[in-house]
Amino acid sequence: MFADTVLAERPWSNSKVELLDKCPRAYCLKYRDRLKGAQAGSAARIGTTVHAVFEYGLRTELPNEELILGGAEPNAPMVVPVPCHTEAELDERLPYLFDLFARSPRNALSPDEYREASDLLPRAKSFVLGMQGLAEARGVTEFFLEHRTAIGVNYELQPFDVEKDGVRVPNNEALIRGVIDFGFIAGGNYVVIDHKTGKPKDLANYADQLRLYMLFALAEHPEVEGVQCGINHVRRPKVDWMAPRPRHEIEREVMPWLGHHLNRLDIKLKMINEGERRAKTGPLCNWCDFVDGAGLCPEGLAEVTAKPRGPRLSLPVLQPSAGA
Repeated sequence: MFADTVLAERPWSNSKVELLDKCPRAYCLKYRDRLKGAQAGSAARIGTTVHAVFEYGLRTELPNEELILGGAEPNAPMVVPVPCHTEAELDERLPYLFDLFARSPRNALSPDEYREASDLLPRAKSFVLGMQGLAEARGVTEFFLEHRTAIGVNYELQPFDVEKDGVRVPNNEALIRGVIDFGFIAGGNYVVIDHKTGKPKDLANYADQLRLYMLFALAEHPEVEGVQCGINHVRRPKVDWMAPRPRHEIEREVMPWLGHHLNRLDIKLKMINEGERRAKTGPLCNWCDFVDGAGLCPEGLAEVTAKPRGPRLSLPVLQPSAGA
């Protein structure tokens, strides 16, 4: 069902597939050479901060401040009771959460980034209140937050990661995995919402990601009758919803889609295996983690230097490092 080249690169994710489509060089540096590249750019740091505010706005507990300011990643429960925050409580809770995560070493927002991201706090408040109200109206008692899930080659549920030598590592038996920002079960459907902090796009732009969420949802909760997905563009006052998809339709249409979606990568992976790791230069080089002064991608560095298309706030200078 799945090509040998595809199985050899397990586990996949939506972002991993997208990176291979965008640039074989960046794919190899990240997933084969295991390099991290430069510090996350401005948009990514704002996105991580805002995601954390939405997540903890929907929790009853607060994060461990010492751990967050120490640079640790939150490891909170993925299934939580529906909170009952009041407007007054959120007026205190959300700014506190925002300031905490903005100061985290993982985000470290600049003054301009801080101001831009803080403008999204009213949207976080309205979202939390809206989801609490929806839960009460639909009889929902649990929310799923930052739900890490994975499926195998037979679309069965798989562990997201496994322990190896005392460290959690990706589960190589999982075919593909992902993290669902927010979800709940209502009316027999698993409802999935993904937060987006960038420029709003049409739902069609997220079709592949949302198809994966449908498969994750069915594997995680075999009792549900269907799945409904939505995109929460945090710069808009509402969630963009897809129509609910019944289980039989997902099994008939989305499961076969995954095979085609991954197997089309076979030719690209074979080319990489034969030594073809050429960079695919273009506008996206301005947002690539590996276009910096370390010499990892001279073609991309030349592209960015010759055709700057936006600020690369994650990079100190666009010059080779000393001694390179």
